[in-house]
Amino acid sequence: MEDGVTELRTALKGGKTLFGVEQILKGLRKGEIAQVFLSSTVAKESRETIVSYAKSDSVQVFELDMASDALGVFCKRPFLISVVSVTK
Repeated sequence: MEDGVTELRTALKGGKTLFGVEQILKGLRKGEIAQVFLSSTVAKESRETIVSYAKSDSVQVFELDMASDALGVFCKRPFLISVVSVTK
């Protein structure tokens, strides 16, 4: 868990990030995603779809021990975040 949080902190400071299931799925289909961070409360269907797309493209997936509201606060956004990704 700590490794995922550290990676996410680094990504938020340096890389271009995307938020939301639809944006991440679109990025995965296009091959533009380098890392994916899943909150602990992301919907099961969304989690399974994202993980399957990520595996087919060898994208790192981190399952965080943070709920969507805590992830939103961590990312300094005023809304719930279930999924965050870093683009290549």
